[in-house]
Amino acid sequence: VLFIAGIDTDVGKTVATGDTVLDQMVRDVDYKRQQVQTLVELSSRGDLSEASRTQAQAMLAKAQAELGSAVADTTEHVVKQGVDTTTGTTAGVASILATGTMYVTDTAAASTLGTRLDTLKTGSTGNQTVLITNLQSFGRLKR
Repeated sequence: VLFIAGIDTDVGKTVATGDTVLDQMVRDVDYKRQQVQTLVELSSRGDLSEASRTQAQAMLAKAQAELGSAVADTTEHVVKQGVDTTTGTTAGVASILATGTMYVTDTAAASTLGTRLDTLKTGSTGNQTVLITNLQSFGRLKR
């Protein structure tokens, strides 16, 4: 269970930012991050056959692409709705997006996420621009 600024992101728990769509999107990002984390652990196990490792790595790449898409979709919602992720119940949204972004290490998935964030940044202002800039500073998205 992850507690961030009053948001409990344990799968099945309620996230209460005041925006029910955003709440669901945040839970989805966290769930997909957990899937990626599990697949990272699976693909690094020493007892896997080569065929199983290859399959686990393919699953991991797909899961990272889905996570990147969820991060971008949620960020897009934040921008379009003008959500301030720096204060109150929405402050934890930025942390969950950042954590999700850090798990997108697949080159193709990171490139796609980076491109989407670049596009979103163009139409953003204020706190949303800061959020996107911060997300772009992580891992493979760092330019």
